[in-house]
Amino acid sequence: NEAKRQLDLLLAQPRLPGQLRKELEIYLGEVERRLRRTNAELMVSTGVAVDSNPSQLPDSDTFGGLNLSTAEQRGTDFALVNYVRLLVEHDLNLPQRQTLFGAVSYYQMEYKDTSRASHLFLAAEAGARLNFGDWEVTPKLTGRWAFLSHEQFLRSLEVRLTVGRDLDRQTRLWGFVAGGPRLFDDLAESPDQRQRTGAEYRAGLRLRRSLGHTMAVTLGAEFIRQSTAADYYSLSGYRLSARHRWRFRNGMFLLSRLAWQFDRYDARNPVDGAGGDRRDSRFQIGTLLGVPLLTLDRRLPAF
Repeated sequence: NEAKRQLDLLLAQPRLPGQLRKELEIYLGEVERRLRRTNAELMVSTGVAVDSNPSQLPDSDTFGGLNLSTAEQRGTDFALVNYVRLLVEHDLNLPQRQTLFGAVSYYQMEYKDTSRASHLFLAAEAGARLNFGDWEVTPKLTGRWAFLSHEQFLRSLEVRLTVGRDLDRQTRLWGFVAGGPRLFDDLAESPDQRQRTGAEYRAGLRLRRSLGHTMAVTLGAEFIRQSTAADYYSLSGYRLSARHRWRFRNGMFLLSRLAWQFDRYDARNPVDGAGGDRRDSRFQIGTLLGVPLLTLDRRLPAF
């Protein structure tokens, strides 16, 4: 490969500045990874979350005749967040780049005081990235398992189809449709969760714009439809999101994101009383600093 040969020649120079050498080694590692037919990528993340309403209770101190004004229920809480993801890709060695992939992931949010809001998600997925000229088509199958307060409460299966293409060298547009069944189990503190069982369907668009070689902004819009056994859990939702990625010279990166979602339910829960309807609005903001292990210790082997 010509790119690898040129990088090897540059790295062979004895008087190469240290910072430039580190950058070239990162680029060489990326080239070598692309040349291999099978690659694995491991991501490990940890952080802290702050939640002003971990129990997701309404503003009122009473709900369905119950008193919800206790400090444990209404106070702000902190949570430790852990995330692990292993991705394996295999190039089929066809004229146009076609790859198969599979991944497993683990996500845990453990609250300090509101233990009943702590949750754990496991997921396994498999799919393919198929290129047809300027278009990339990605079918994917994903299974998910969710636990709340250490009890399993959700099993789901989703089929997703994504189609995208580059509009120019800096801009990429893609859209997706997804859907599948969701099976809920009753919980000790919430014995009516089976009423949420049904199906979820989603469709959305994403637009990514590169800002030079180190930054990119992604904007997204999504429609969500959930059909459940009880109509007061069925909803139509709309989600808007924005994400900024900033990659540093040493391979570190900073991800920042904003998201807003509005949900309107088909019917009012009988517990809420008569009249009116239910509308939920959620706003999320987050940031993630990524540090490649090879940046910390060059002696570690690359995947």
